[in-house]
Order: sequence, then structure tokens, then C-alpha cells
Amino acid sequence: MAVHFYRELNNLSTADFLVENRKKRGKFYQAERIISRRTRKRKVEYLVKWSGYSSLDNSWEPEENLNALALRTYWNPQPTAELVSAGTDMLHTAILDNLKSKSVFPTVVNFRHDVFRYLFKDRGVESEDGRHLLLNRDDFSRCKLPPEWDQLLDRLGNGTKVEFPVKAKLFLSQSPKTHKVIGGKIVLMQ
Repeated sequence: MAVHFYRELNNLSTADFLVENRKKRGKFYQAERIISRRTRKRKVEYLVKWSGYSSLDNSWEPEENLNALALRTYWNPQPTAELVSAGTDMLHTAILDNLKSKSVFPTVVNFRHDVFRYLFKDRGVESEDGRHLLLNRDDFSRCKLPPEWDQLLDRLGNGTKVEFPVKAKLFLSQSPKTHKVIGGKIVLMQ
């Protein structure tokens, strides 16, 4: 079973395209949070969500531009209990849906980046090609899932089970939210 964990890019939506870019050079801006990390040309960069600005204003910043507190918060996230509960509920539902469907396709779970790092910090091992995180049953212990979360059995004991290790592939995605301007107002489209 392969699980793809999507990490939202701050619920980026088409409404964000209606906000002007308000950043100016030479000023300091408060970071709301660090979203992701990458290495480019042997330099570490972090994707920063700026406080008070649209997700379109997010930018990749070199490590030396960020303070120690922002970096500590990225590496040791402390999401609220509600966010952790919502993330584990989505994970459990996605696994059960996959077991019921007996699908051969990867299961997609939309996780906030900080919740994922909180739940799976120091868990799993990197695959040989470096593209996946391989998670065993014990690696899900912080998720507080029910005892038999990894199997779906009928009364006779027949059914399906999750095959471990689970391959997790992490990547950013944009929110599927769409908005339109109708009568001069921004309206969320269903």
C-alpha cells in the first residue's frame, strides 16, 4: 500500500489571485510559519508563509535569513490537539476506504505539514532511492488509531490488511478551492 501525504500550501485558492503583492524591498516581515524545506545549488531554503499576506506571497528564503525560533518551530512542530485529531481521522478514513475498495492505486491523505512532521518525526526509514519514507506499523503509534486500524475483517476473519512498510511520498499541493468574483464579491464555488 502506498500512501501519498499531500501537504496543503496554505489553502492556496483562486481568491488569492485577487490580492495585490504588497511586499517591498528593504523591510522586515514577520513569518507566520515555515511550510517546507528544499536544497537548491547546495543551499538550504525554506518556503515561508508571511504573516498578513496571501499564499501567493510565500517565498523560498535561504536558511540564514530565518531566526532560530522559526527554524525550531519548523523542526519541532506543536500543532493543536484538534489539528492532530483531524489529521489522524483523515488518515484512518483513507486507510479504511482503501481496504474496502481493494484498490491498487495509492491512497491520498491531505495532511498539514506541521501535523505530518509531528506525527512522523524520527519515524520510518528513507527508501533506497530517497523518494519515499517507509513506515512500519509501529511508526503510526503517535496517531492514536484504534487497535485493529490496519485491517478490515468480516465475522469469519476474512478480509484485507495493510502491507507494511507503507510507502509515504511527501509533496506540496494546492488546495482545490475555487472562487469567482460575482457582483464585485468573492464567492466560494461548490
